Order: sequence, then structure tokens, then C-alpha cells
Amino acid sequence: MIVINKSPTLTHLPYEKDKSSGVFPFSPGNNDIDADVFASVMKTAGETAWHAHYGKFLTPVGGPSETTQTVNLDDLNAREFIDLIEGTVDSVPLNEYLAFEDSGEQRKTVLAAIAKQLDAIAEIETKKAAA
Repeated sequence: MIVINKSPTLTHLPYEKDKSSGVFPFSPGNNDIDADVFASVMKTAGETAWHAHYGKFLTPVGGPSETTQTVNLDDLNAREFIDLIEGTVDSVPLNEYLAFEDSGEQRKTVLAAIAKQLDAIAEIETKKAAA
């Protein structure tokens, strides 16, 4: 499944699954995570802590078996699609999202989010080239 980390920092959260335990690193942007591991992360964090803190910047998108490569864009509402866009740090999938949206519903909010994210990536690339 996909979990979007809206925070600009890496977030490590522990989990316990069966007899094993570990720490899952949520990088800024889109993260592919096994649905069982995500459920364990939420359980380990605790419902109160999840809703009060982590749930504010860690957002699950799509179904439990979907990854950034398999998410069905048709199933996403505008808010979920925008969350996915905002978590994308590569222009290639953003251009694919743009083509998908142009050929379908053409939601203004989604198209604006794609344009904004593409502009942000272009700005970062310009700064990298100048450095």
C-alpha cells in the first residue's frame, strides 16, 4: 500500500509483527509498505498517538495491495489524488498523472496540484544545477 509522508523529514516508527519487530522508515513523499506492516505500525504507535500526531502527516492512499506502481488512479477521489501528487518527487510519474487527468475528468484542483508539484521539482533541479 502507499503511505504518504507529508513531513519534510524522515520518520521512523517501530512495529511488531508476529514474533519479529523492526522500524519502518517513512521517507518524505510516497512510501510503499506492506499492509500488514502498516497495520502493525499503527497498532504499535497506539490509536491516540496515531490520530493526535502521526496521522496528521502520514496518509494512506489506495487499497491495501496497491503500491505506487499499481495504484488505480480511477479509484482515487480528488483529495487522495492530490495527496499522491504532493508525495511524488519525480517528474515522470507526475507527467503520467497529468496525461491521465487530461484524458479523463480534468479536475481543476488535481491539474493545479500537478502543475504546482512540477514547478517545485523544476525549481529544485534549477538550484541543484546552479550549485
